[in-house]
Amino acid sequence: MRHTLWHHLVMVVYTQVINLIWFLVGIVMILGGLAIFKFAQGEFFRIAIGLPILLIGLSVGLFKLHEIILVVVRPKRLKAICIFCKKDFSTK
Repeated sequence: MRHTLWHHLVMVVYTQVINLIWFLVGIVMILGGLAIFKFAQGEFFRIAIGLPILLIGLSVGLFKLHEIILVVVRPKRLKAICIFCKKDFSTK
């Protein structure tokens, strides 16, 4: 199948929605990690729970921010991952 303009536009919207949802998950994890880090009474909870959650949220947020930029500047990447152009292997 040929990757048409409509495929491209729908894939941009689809991937941006997925990336924005994951970006928001990263922000929530950052806020949760900060809350645990700031308000936990014991040092163990601050370092063993709060800091890793904070770092995981930060890495997810940065990765998805990178993905959001890639969707816009690399159209060949969208063509390669197009969900409409994939062949249906379940018919065999």
